[in-house]
Amino acid sequence: MAFVAYSNAASSYTDLTGETTSLPQVGLMGARNRIIKGNLALDTTQLGTVGNSFALGPIFTSSRIHSIGIQSDNLGTTLTVNVGLYKTDSSRTVVDADAYGSAFSIDNLAPPSGAITSVRADVRWESNSTDLNTMEQAVWEDGGEASDPLQVWLLALTITATSSPAAGDVAFLIQYTLD
Repeated sequence: MAFVAYSNAASSYTDLTGETTSLPQVGLMGARNRIIKGNLALDTTQLGTVGNSFALGPIFTSSRIHSIGIQSDNLGTTLTVNVGLYKTDSSRTVVDADAYGSAFSIDNLAPPSGAITSVRADVRWESNSTDLNTMEQAVWEDGGEASDPLQVWLLALTITATSSPAAGDVAFLIQYTLD
C-alpha cells in the first residue's frame, strides 16, 4: 500500500527511520482550540439600517477559524448580513466584508425547542468564495492578503437587507485555533 496524498497536517511526520520531514504548520496539528462567544442585544434602530456593522470579536490574522455559529431571536421580516473581516484601525477599514458569509439570513435562527445549547447556523462555509479547499487557511488568507500582516482584525456582521426590524438578541460562538 502506498499513500498517494497528504493533508498539510499530515505532510509533517516522523517516518519509520525516525527522521522528521518538516515541522507542522501552526494551527493544523496539535493546536489549542479557542473560542470567542457573546451576545448582542440589538434594537430596531440598529437593525433598521443597511450598512450597520456589529463586531463579534477580535481575531489574530494567523488564526484559523473552524466555525462561526450564530443564533438569533425573531429579528423581523427580513434581516440578512455579510460575515466579514475589518481592520481595528480608527476607520474600521474593510478587509473582506463577506469573507465568511454573503447576504446570510439571520432573522430567526432560534435554537430548536428545548435545545438551548445547539448552534442553529454555522456560517463559516456559507460564502460562495469559501470552499472546502480553503479549510486550512489562516484568517489573513481568508481576507485575501498575500502574506500575514501580523495584526488583529475584527470579525463582524454587516446588514445587507432589512425590513420590519424587531429588537432582539444575536448570540455567537466562534471556534478557532491560534497555536
